[in-house]
Parts: sequence; structure tokens; C-alpha cells
Amino acid sequence: MKLKFRFWTSSVILYLVLAAMLFYGYRNSHLMLLVAEAFALLLLLAIIYFYQIIIKPVNEIASGAELLKEQDFSSRLPRTGQPDMDRLIDLFNRMMAQLKEERLRVREQHYFLDLMVSASPLGVIILDFDNRISSLNPAASRLLKVEEATGMALDQINHPLALEMEQLQPNEQRIIRLNGIHAYKCTRSYFIDRGFQHPFILVEELTQELIKTEKKAYEKVIRLMSHEVNNTIGATNSMLNLLSSNLQQSQLSYANDFRNVIDIATERGKNLCQLMSNFSEVVKIPEPVRQPVSLKSLIGSIHLLLEAECCKREISLSIEIPDPSPVVFADMVQMEQVIINIVKNSIEAIDRKGAIAIKVSTNPTTLVVQDNGKGISPKDQSMLFTPFYSTKTNGQGIGLMFTREILLNHQFQLSLQTVKPGQTEFRVVFD
Repeated sequence: MKLKFRFWTSSVILYLVLAAMLFYGYRNSHLMLLVAEAFALLLLLAIIYFYQIIIKPVNEIASGAELLKEQDFSSRLPRTGQPDMDRLIDLFNRMMAQLKEERLRVREQHYFLDLMVSASPLGVIILDFDNRISSLNPAASRLLKVEEATGMALDQINHPLALEMEQLQPNEQRIIRLNGIHAYKCTRSYFIDRGFQHPFILVEELTQELIKTEKKAYEKVIRLMSHEVNNTIGATNSMLNLLSSNLQQSQLSYANDFRNVIDIATERGKNLCQLMSNFSEVVKIPEPVRQPVSLKSLIGSIHLLLEAECCKREISLSIEIPDPSPVVFADMVQMEQVIINIVKNSIEAIDRKGAIAIKVSTNPTTLVVQDNGKGISPKDQSMLFTPFYSTKTNGQGIGLMFTREILLNHQFQLSLQTVKPGQTEFRVVFD
């Protein structure tokens, strides 16, 4: 039973008793009537007094409880004039002010964090307890190439990066490389919300930084190696040539044998110099001289060269170009070398008796070279385009590196992967 109800019930009962006394005194005793009237007046004053010191503060406390329940931290309780109760009300009002400031601070922090997450170049993917995406920021949408993924699991997104992130363990950080070009630093962690762990994934694209770092490193190594090798081989070959001339003028019986050995050593030195020259060419790739280039004319200029090499190995070469042919802004000489390198890799992947298809499409303008060779293993896939890495026995790892540098200088997108068994594609997107 509520205190206020009990108070008013007790008051009504007392007044009913007084009413009975007044009725009795009115009929039997004037003295009793005066006593009852005086007692009624005192009781009224007592009820008013106790209402002020008990019931009214209780009503204020009840109002404060409703304010807390409704989370209305802006309202304040008025003072009652009772020192003890006013101290409690002052404490309550200070608590409400602190709660208001704390909620305002938390809201400002949440708003600030939301702005930071939205503007961050890092991809932020927040997962729920079922490892489904509850939210992701614009950077993550751009990296995964999705507009809306809320409620989806990572393995439901058609992007190889999402499939790799699905394999991340809690508190794991990993560098993920796709197609040998794109590199991402992925971190899986969690934050605490109302006592529960919410997992999230941070994705940082390292492609440009990694390419710049690799380029600086191999440029320095190539220059140092070229300098040392060329100087050493040059001096060595000079001495060998001088020795060969002296042997030619001598009458020694073994002179010809020695000269043959010297010629072989000289030839090996020249081959080594040529190797270093090939490496140096990658460093010295000039900036592209862009001009409008018809893809039909570009492929036609090297068609006979490619077809002759394919015929030697019994490989069929087909070309599909829409009419009218798409036009791109590129350096024609450099792009010719790119296509030759791509088709040459396909020929070497097939070896003998296979098929290569060069296909051009629009919206966006894309060049695809398909082959039915042995394909690319998952291990080699992550190492493609890495400087000096090659899957060939005598490969130098220059061709793909050279191709990558030219296409990146043109700001064209590229990828090389085995899309399905028996079909490997090198894709160049010009738009």
C-alpha cells in the first residue's frame, strides 16, 4: 500500500471518528462538542504539517523516479523547505546534471567517432555475434566493391578480399596479397559494448606504398649490380681479349684450345652484361607518351609476330574486337611490348597444342588475354609481379615486372589469375 494512500486513509478515519464525537457532543454534552471541535482543528493543522514534511517530499521523489525512468536529465526537483529532504533533492539534482553532461559527452564522442570512421581511409567492418556485417564505412565498401552488405556474411560477398578476411582469427593481423599486385593489411579485433565482445575488421590498402618501396629497393640493387658487374666483366673481357691475341700470335700447340676456352668465357661475360642490361631496362622505363590508340590497330601491328610464334607450337590464336574499335590514350610502343609479354607468358604456360584468345570489350574498355595452360597455383598467385620472382626454370622475373610498371605508369588496372581450371586470364582495364 502506498504511503500517500495510507496517509489519506488514516486522515479520513480520524475525521470520521471526530464526526461521530461531534454528533455525540451536539446531542449530549456541549463540553464534548468544544473538545471535538478543538481536536478537529488541531488534526487539520497536523495533517497539513505532515503533508508538507512527508507527503510532498515523497511526491517529489516519485517525480524524480519518473524523470530517471524516462531519462529526462534536463528537469530538476524543487526544494521543499525541509533541510533533510532538501539535501537529498540537491544530491539528486547534481546527479541529474552529471548524467546530462555524461550523456551529452557520450553522444558527442559517438558522433565524432562516426565522423572519423566514415572519413577514415581505413576500411572498418563491424560484425555481429553471428559474424554477419552490421555496418561498414565507405572505405570498406569501396575496397569490397559493394554498396550495401548489412546482414551478409563475409563469404557471401563476391570479392576475394572478403573470402580472405573470413579466415582471420581473433586478434590476428595479416598482410593479404591479391593477384600479386594489391596488398592489404587486415586486422581482426573486438570492442566491448554493454559487456559483450563485438568483433570488427580493419583493412588498410598497402598497394601503392608497397609498390613504391619495392621499386626503390630493386632500383638501388639493380644500379649497384650493374655498376659492379659491368666494370668487372669489362676489365675481365679486355684482359681475355689481350690474352687471346697473344695466343693467336704464338706458336704454341695448345693455343687454339686456350683461345676456345677464352672465347667461351668472354661470351659468358657478355651474356651476364646483357642480363644486367635487361634488369636496367626496367628501371629506365620512360614516362608514357599518351596519344589516342585504336586497340584494333594496336593488336593488328603485332598480330603476325604473335601468330608466327603460336604456329610453331601448334597453338591457335583468336582475336575478338568490337566494331567500332575502342580507343584508349596510351603509349603505343609501350603497350605493344605489354601485349607481347602477356601473350608470350600464355604461350610458355601452354607450351604446345593449346588455345589463346585476345578479347576486347567496352563499358569499361577491357583487354583480356585467355589461355588454357597449366594455370597458376595459389602459392604462385600471391607472388605474381613480385620483382625477380619467376615460376620458370630459367626465368628472371623481368617480364611481368616490366608489364606491371608500364600499366601502372598508365594508371591502368591489371590482374592475372586462373579463374577456373583450364582458363587463365590477364585482364587490363583502361577506364
